[in-house]
Amino acid sequence: MPIPEFQADGYLPEGVHQATEGEVLFRFGSPTPHRRFLALRLRHWLTLSRAVGAVRFFVDGSFVTSKPHPGDVDAVVRLPTDFEQKVQAEFEPAVELDTILTTRQPEELFAAEDEADWSGWVEFFTRTRETDGRRKGGCGDSPMIADANEYTKACQELEHLEAWLSRLRQEHPTEKGLTKAGLRKMIARLHEELAIYEGHLEVQKEHTH
Repeated sequence: MPIPEFQADGYLPEGVHQATEGEVLFRFGSPTPHRRFLALRLRHWLTLSRAVGAVRFFVDGSFVTSKPHPGDVDAVVRLPTDFEQKVQAEFEPAVELDTILTTRQPEELFAAEDEADWSGWVEFFTRTRETDGRRKGGCGDSPMIADANEYTKACQELEHLEAWLSRLRQEHPTEKGLTKAGLRKMIARLHEELAIYEGHLEVQKEHTH
């Protein structure tokens, strides 16, 4: 089934839309030089994921919206159960993927180590910051905060992720290190977004006094 058309709001319809690598890259990675740059990054992640035997792969971010100049391509990789063994065996694709997943260079790829993690990430990335709470599809957007409503939504997202991380720390103190690393990356990103918006407000206040 082909990737559906965008809705009037620029998002895909809610849900996870199955697609091949070629379909995703052709649909979202062709129109502009920047989209082609993001597509090359995504293709490299997919190559690594395929090499380690990843189970599933979810693509999100403004890359899969109608925005002419998307800011990012977020993705979640459902890792195979023997991923850690492949890293320890120094299997090169696993080592490189592990480095990407545990650092912020780049920051947009996140690990799911089981189906619960996968569902949690998909639920998070299909959210929007629209006032009506609508959801979107992925095959999702993490814009910088533009107004007070989006600031409130970002605070709620941060609270949700911090609670998820805390729960994982309690229930899996010595496991799920890659999922925890992904959560810490996203939490750090949200803190940066909030700080930029707060700084913008302070500058506005200075100019009005």
